[in-house]
Amino acid sequence: MNRLLKTLAVGVFLIIAAPSWAIMSGNPVGVMREEAEHNQGQLSLETNFVFESDISPDKSDNNQTEKGEWFFLKGTVNVNDFLDFYVRLGTSHLEHKDTIANIEDEMEWGLAFGGGFMLRLYEYEPCGFKLILDGQYYGTFPDIKEVRIVENIYTGDIRSASYREHNIQTSLLSQLKLGPFFPYIGVTFAHREIRNKFTVNSVDYNLSGKNKNKVGLTAGFDFPFDWENIISGTGILSVEARFIDEVGLSAGLTNRF
Repeated sequence: MNRLLKTLAVGVFLIIAAPSWAIMSGNPVGVMREEAEHNQGQLSLETNFVFESDISPDKSDNNQTEKGEWFFLKGTVNVNDFLDFYVRLGTSHLEHKDTIANIEDEMEWGLAFGGGFMLRLYEYEPCGFKLILDGQYYGTFPDIKEVRIVENIYTGDIRSASYREHNIQTSLLSQLKLGPFFPYIGVTFAHREIRNKFTVNSVDYNLSGKNKNKVGLTAGFDFPFDWENIISGTGILSVEARFIDEVGLSAGLTNRF
């Protein structure tokens, strides 16, 4: 019966989290006392698909949205039982849209980078409960590939194009151990600044802005597994959801050395 209840709890947790997914807060299972001898460092591959993020424009009352993909190689160093630092390096591919003026611009694949920390604030060992603080920055500076205005595509006369995006994100996460799974849920505070300016046919456009919703909910799980027959270390499969502030999907594969 106990095993059945745990299975049902994990299933309900994933069903609730399934409708929307986004950029990862990191995998909290990395900050744990278990297997401390294998927790000196981690190397992760992360894929992040953002389906919609609402933007508040700086220069108009129009509605704007952003979507795209982020791919990161993430390196984590464990300082002690309670603290991890990590850096990210990868690429992004983004699209920005003004839904009122019907202007869209698509970016080239661009360099993406970031870093952050994960701090375990509290742990209650009998039920494997952890309270974790994650803070991070990530950004990208891609070139603008093309601009679409009222279904006409302009690619040859784009001038003075500039796109810059900076993200600061803080998450307070609570995690439990349910059998082989480490599900977690929490609240996220996000600040995103976008500088998006270009000139098409001698007309200047400014789609710069900030994220409309600053607070969101985060949910996910980590699944550690043994793959020492393949490579040295412990594997961790991670899936994470974030909704309200944006909608997307994230997944990661980690090797803990």
